[in-house]
Amino acid sequence: MFSARLSKTLFSATLLPLVAACAPENSSTTQIDPISNIEVGQVFNINGQSFYVSSINETATSITLSAYISGFLQSTEVVQIVLSKAAGGDWFEFRSPSLYIKYNPTTGALAWEILAAVSFDDLRSELIGSGATIASGNTLLPVRGEFSDLDNDGVVDALDDDLDGDLVADGDDAFPFDPEETRDTDGDGIGDAADADDDNDGVMDADDAFPLDPAESVDTDLDGIGNIADSDDDNDGALDTYDSDPLNSALADVGYAKGVADGLGITFLPSVGNAEDWEAGIASTADARTFLNAASQTALDEKDSLNLGGFTTNITPDFSYDSINVSGLEEVHQAGWTGLGSKIYVVDEFYDYDTFLTDDSASWIAFSHGANTFSLAFAVAPEASFSLIEAFTVATSGSDLERLSYGKANATTYKDDFLSGPAEPTADAVNLSLGVHITDFPNVDDGLFNAEGFVVSWLQPIASQLPNSVLVAAAGNNGAITTTSQEYGCVVAGDRNTAASCTDVRFALDDTLYDALNRTIYVGSYDEVAGGLTYYSVSAGDVADHFMVADGTSILDNTIGTSYAAPRVTGAIALLGQKFPNLTPQGSKGVLLDTAIDLGAAGVDLVYGHGLLDVQRALNPIGILK
Repeated sequence: MFSARLSKTLFSATLLPLVAACAPENSSTTQIDPISNIEVGQVFNINGQSFYVSSINETATSITLSAYISGFLQSTEVVQIVLSKAAGGDWFEFRSPSLYIKYNPTTGALAWEILAAVSFDDLRSELIGSGATIASGNTLLPVRGEFSDLDNDGVVDALDDDLDGDLVADGDDAFPFDPEETRDTDGDGIGDAADADDDNDGVMDADDAFPLDPAESVDTDLDGIGNIADSDDDNDGALDTYDSDPLNSALADVGYAKGVADGLGITFLPSVGNAEDWEAGIASTADARTFLNAASQTALDEKDSLNLGGFTTNITPDFSYDSINVSGLEEVHQAGWTGLGSKIYVVDEFYDYDTFLTDDSASWIAFSHGANTFSLAFAVAPEASFSLIEAFTVATSGSDLERLSYGKANATTYKDDFLSGPAEPTADAVNLSLGVHITDFPNVDDGLFNAEGFVVSWLQPIASQLPNSVLVAAAGNNGAITTTSQEYGCVVAGDRNTAASCTDVRFALDDTLYDALNRTIYVGSYDEVAGGLTYYSVSAGDVADHFMVADGTSILDNTIGTSYAAPRVTGAIALLGQKFPNLTPQGSKGVLLDTAIDLGAAGVDLVYGHGLLDVQRALNPIGILK
């Protein structure tokens, strides 16, 4: 009737003769007390199977035994089985299709046999179907009798909740009788210790990053999130949806992402054209902090020297990232984007001191305006190359200039000489922390005349001389509303006069006077503490599409102004020039504007324009698609 066999014989004792109708293949027998001596609470052990006498009816026609099903198959459930007196016989028995138990009350012989091929679930169902009851608990409480101790830990099996001694409770152990196995993740009957593919996903455990998760097997970026669940498999800042090669962290094709986003109707880098070349440049291996620390020490040494010479100075150099205060700068520098290979022009007033200093009085010496703007651009892009253009006085040179420009320049060039020389098509950006406030003049006509003259005689010629550069200009410091600004017709936005109505920017918007607005950024000054424009900064107004904001404090001394907001943006252009060397100036401008942190009203607004500079977002623009 039964032909299946177990891989090993569990019981070897001689069997009592059983009825022919049941022919199980694994069996055991033992001698226990005759029924006249059996008491409720006794425990008998037959080669690993414990039987606990639960009750004996008054007429001695049945005996109820409790037993671990685990004695028959691997499980820790307790079953209550009733052995009824056989019709026409003097023994007690229990029958199911796979299990037979027989007790001879005269001799005290107790025997049982089980079909080798039966599964636990089938046996459990049979027991219930044959009148057995699965007990609510899983612990036998013996009073006296023989006890087995499979793991030899001194705790009898009836009381042991870890039968195989593997320190995993039987209730949590898929193999409570095998000390080498405790878990079967894929339920294939092979324990995880022996199973070469624990989660049965077709990937061998040795090659599976998640050997216990059938849904995951690969973790490209080793971030602990499998590629199926990970939205950025290579951790390059580009969501897989927008990544042309989602398993290659060295390739994040912004152009591809822009095309996908456009196809999905998602606005992404709207100020940047679709024809830009996003091939990535080479990161620097230098530690930017080395350059910044050296520059800070140079400025401190200069201060000490001046103090020893009897001069008073406001020099308080601080080249820390907190002081530079450009969002994401430290992370960008750590990634190797330091401006290496980019070229920056700084047009400013450096004065005739080759020490980069001004002397407003016999006892007072301070760093020049140009020294401040240059130092800020340098702090953002310390490995960029710099050319310094003297705006108002004669050119200078000397060892002090080279020292105080941190080795970046040994001479300045006078503006007129620069403008009369050959064009410079290779520069990435030019910083222009100068301009005209219409309200600085005694009447509006003079103010308008000078503002227009600046655009025509300064801004346009510089743009022509640097045809492939982004022009970064300070937006203006006459943002406070005054009687004069009202009389001169300055337009107000965000409780500030606008750059587009109260400064030379008014005329830069006229394309008959200025043809480089599409590669020009005007920069206002933002106060993080107050959460708005600084008290002096102009707002954007009608130049909002070309406007952003940045911190306006010096890192050399205690001076402030939009003049110091602009070079932070100029330095950021140099970083972009290193990361994406083939971008057009219009593309670089668009990336900075489109990745700025939105402030004020949603989107581009008349106060902050595009928002606050963030170089981490700018150099990893696909990241904003998250």
